[in-house]
Amino acid sequence: MIHDVAQVDADGGKKQLKEEVRQCIRLLIERFWVTREDDEELYYLIKDNEVEIKAFFRDTFRYRLIITHELAKLEKVPVNMYNWMGNKEIKGQTIFRRQRDFVFFFCLLAFLEGKGKDDQFSLQNICEAIQAYYPQVNDDATLHEHVTIIWKEGSGYQNRLSLIRVLKYAIKMHLIVVVDQYIEDFAGDSSHDVLFERTPYVTYFLRRFKDIFSWENVDDFTQFLEQENSEYVEAKHRFYRRLFLEPIVYHHEITEEEQDYVKRFYYAIENNVQKHTGYEYERYKHNSVLTKTLYVQGEVVHPAENMLTNLILRFAGYLLAHSAHDSFSFTKAFDLSHHEMQQILSKLKETDGRYWSKSFKQMTSEQLRVVVTNFLFNWNFAEEKDDKTITIKEGLFRIVGHYDADVSLDSKGDKQ
Repeated sequence: MIHDVAQVDADGGKKQLKEEVRQCIRLLIERFWVTREDDEELYYLIKDNEVEIKAFFRDTFRYRLIITHELAKLEKVPVNMYNWMGNKEIKGQTIFRRQRDFVFFFCLLAFLEGKGKDDQFSLQNICEAIQAYYPQVNDDATLHEHVTIIWKEGSGYQNRLSLIRVLKYAIKMHLIVVVDQYIEDFAGDSSHDVLFERTPYVTYFLRRFKDIFSWENVDDFTQFLEQENSEYVEAKHRFYRRLFLEPIVYHHEITEEEQDYVKRFYYAIENNVQKHTGYEYERYKHNSVLTKTLYVQGEVVHPAENMLTNLILRFAGYLLAHSAHDSFSFTKAFDLSHHEMQQILSKLKETDGRYWSKSFKQMTSEQLRVVVTNFLFNWNFAEEKDDKTITIKEGLFRIVGHYDADVSLDSKGDKQ
């Protein structure tokens, strides 16, 4: 049964969950962590209500809540891994653009692990550390080719830009702070130096794994994740983990045990979600989603007030109105080739282009296809079938849109 953390008064009646507890739970879910430095009031609210908050996360998710003198962090463990989970963003913009960015970032983390709290170091120290920690090419069991990271001319410029992106993200996450000089100057001068300082948050950035040194590749991590979600948690916990970490949960994609839990405890789930987070739980015949009635600027939501969301809603509406797929229904997915997507997006550009922003107007049909496809994948509205085809899933059609024919545009092409 759902654990009820409502307090009991002296007369045996249940008190309503305090709004401050609900706020703490919600923000711990939404944020990577809460630091005392950035949000002292929220940090102490969490500490003051630690017992209730920990009970909710333990009983609902089997999640661990870490509270130290510097921060509070909820360790969120997914059931499945998705590419979008690796997105690193600053102000809503994806900052890591290449595989090399991720490699540099983990080299930086390895370097910071060897530093103590408040230790200072230079940008050139980081460059040397990345060279030392960078993975070496292993073509066979006997040959190891040393990889040299160039920071000067030629490919060095792209490496410098990559490192700048990594350092900006590390600063945004409070892993390091700049003591002197400007990071951006490194782009034009490989000898430019910057003084940094390590923060106490580095220790808690990565989750600790006791068996990590026995892993050889990502498949070992995947196996560990599957084992953790099957041996150490129940169907209830797995469903809640998916519900809160994934954009949409398709019932045919979860285990029979989880499906049974949803059918039997639908109202309990709805009450639990509303009571402890303020979100709305919506269960349909074939899927479950969480929605928010209010959101703050900068949150990643769908639909949002931007050009890409408008295009996605319009794309979904077009598919519904012009679907040539006889097999389509809300209980089935259907395949769409890259060529078909390009044709649809080209038609939408012709009919709706006057409503589009300048950057979208300038995109080719292939560029539009890539942008739309990435969005669909990130929101689990589609999945890749092969290198030329994607499978459209029913979640895309929960909200569709069209442009009102009466909408007028001003001289700049903006809607009035």
